[in-house]
Amino acid sequence: MERIMKIAKGLDITLKVVWILLWVAVGVEVIGACMFAVLADSFVGVIQEKGVISFPFGVVNLSPYQPVLTPGQYRGVALSFIATGLVIYVLGLIAVRQLRSITGDMRQGHPFSADTPRRIRRVAYIIFVFAIVSPLVQLIPAYAIARVLDLPQLIAPSSIAVAVRLTYSPNLPLIFIGFVVILLSFVFEYGARLQQESDETL
Repeated sequence: MERIMKIAKGLDITLKVVWILLWVAVGVEVIGACMFAVLADSFVGVIQEKGVISFPFGVVNLSPYQPVLTPGQYRGVALSFIATGLVIYVLGLIAVRQLRSITGDMRQGHPFSADTPRRIRRVAYIIFVFAIVSPLVQLIPAYAIARVLDLPQLIAPSSIAVAVRLTYSPNLPLIFIGFVVILLSFVFEYGARLQQESDETL
């Protein structure tokens, strides 16, 4: 039991650091969004002057085809990045909170408390949601960029036909991990039942 309590204490400290880092990331993203909203006009001016724009997948040269974009369109692309990022951060914060509640019981010497199985299942549900949502982190911004910049025309401004297709697939390994975590919750539920029967006997 002492070993469990010691490991749980170390995990709790690690989760506390992750909790703080996630909140810092949320703050940085929100501040960055506000700054981009304010500086969108200047950003458009630089793009129209240099004809070059940088995205996570590289630098795109906008000449000889240079789309006329408004600050609102750039804000829309930035908003797609920010929205998907915030969803991931929120899921992370919820998962860390549930895990800290589990390690909190273990630190007090109650690894098989009545609430632990339910909290573990909540972590599994978060994993399922993350497995479905995480591919959208790249897909939604890419779709927004394709719509705003008219990528087929940008890539091949001549008569050559270019089709841009975006495909979605959930994260199957994470879904498998989610089912393993649910199975683990049943194990803890059985342990909690045995612990309760033992306490009643005593």
